[in-house]
Amino acid sequence: MSIIEETSPIRLLLVDDNKHDRIAFRRSLERAKTTYNIIEFSHAEEALDYIHRNPSSSDLLVSDQKLPGMSGLELCRLILTYGIDMPLIIITGAGTENLAVEALKAGVSDYIIKDSAGRYLQLLPLVLLDVVQKHREYLLRRRTEAQLEESEKKYRSLYESSRDGFVRIDLKGNILEFNSSFTEMLCYSGQELLNKKIQELSPPMEQPLEKKLLQSEDFLGRGYSGYYEKEFIKKNGSSLLTELRYYLLRDDNGLPEGMWSFVRDINRERTIKQELEDRNILIEEILDKSPIGIAVHSIQKGNIEYLNTTFKDIFAMGESKPDTLRDICKQTLFTGKHAEEIKRILLSPAQYLPCLPKHWQEIQLTSNSQKEKIINISYIPLANN
Repeated sequence: MSIIEETSPIRLLLVDDNKHDRIAFRRSLERAKTTYNIIEFSHAEEALDYIHRNPSSSDLLVSDQKLPGMSGLELCRLILTYGIDMPLIIITGAGTENLAVEALKAGVSDYIIKDSAGRYLQLLPLVLLDVVQKHREYLLRRRTEAQLEESEKKYRSLYESSRDGFVRIDLKGNILEFNSSFTEMLCYSGQELLNKKIQELSPPMEQPLEKKLLQSEDFLGRGYSGYYEKEFIKKNGSSLLTELRYYLLRDDNGLPEGMWSFVRDINRERTIKQELEDRNILIEEILDKSPIGIAVHSIQKGNIEYLNTTFKDIFAMGESKPDTLRDICKQTLFTGKHAEEIKRILLSPAQYLPCLPKHWQEIQLTSNSQKEKIINISYIPLANN
């Protein structure tokens, strides 16, 4: 059965071998405010065959208990056995209360006792509508629960697979929830963390500052803090530098009830950053002490970005640093076989620098010191420069 709109006709299957009772049944529902689309059967086998061929086309089945061949209760049991999700109602005669109880135990939604005076027809619309409405609510609840379960699975997967730690605390700092990354960061077991306050994991000097931050009007008004660095104390006593942001949790009345945060370990980031800085210093030191003069010129910016000591000595620059290759040409006299070619290229706009010879070219130059030198010059393109 699918969840139907309030205004949609209720698709009803009626199983009764008595034609007059079926007519009375129809007339009773015609007086109701709800619209019904009724399909009639005189035998349970016919109804079962229809349901097999159209398992999702009906909202409700009402069957008389006493039928030729298969009984109404047997029909309902088969429908339930086949897993067809549809509310079922049995109509029984007076004096068959035990049968009605048996039907309810079997999974039938409700039963109606047929009296000879036909008073049951007055109750019929109310009973049917109540059964359909309850089943509709059940399906809606089940679908909502399925969606919540799926959402929970996605959240839990993200929550547990995140490399960042997650922690949730109450307003007193009691740790209520966390993911495996948080326990691994601090080297505590889950049970150990549940017995601690977040304050116990922080250095004493940080606690007053953090308390002031989390009680500030800015935090309470916005519902979240800015990103800030926080030191945690690991189980072995060592410190862990992290970056985090707290988010405020509120109860149904809008009152603060706790906080949660993703916690990022920045110890490793700091270590990598320091290693890169140390490596760059080492590379620059190696380049500066190289016996080959090196100049790095940016094609995009059109200026000199680096000169090593050997290059400055060759061109007798002293402590001065020219901004462009054009400046070098102004203070240097190039002579020799390739001098004019190289000077022309050096004086060209920056985008033509790739035209410099890729192999070594010998030229003679006279720098500001008026000292003549014979040098080899070559151009090596660098990525993104």
